[in-house]
Amino acid sequence: MTLSSFWNQSINNFDNYADKLDVNDFVDQSSYDVFMQTMACNCTAFLKPVESGSKTEIAILKFLDKCGIDFEAYKSSIEVL
Repeated sequence: MTLSSFWNQSINNFDNYADKLDVNDFVDQSSYDVFMQTMACNCTAFLKPVESGSKTEIAILKFLDKCGIDFEAYKSSIEVL
């Protein structure tokens, strides 16, 4: 499965074949933390050492990876309440 679009006040489509993407093209700075918390922190999938989890969550993590986001570091930096 490959993530090709998501809703953020409108449909955001992106190039699945691009080597790198810029998350700022899809998410404004004021929404970045909420975006990251819902995309990276509310996810139980992993890409390393082997992909595991639902195909949807793996696709989301691959999108974040293409955006150059270290979602594992972000996830570990969030304080759990």
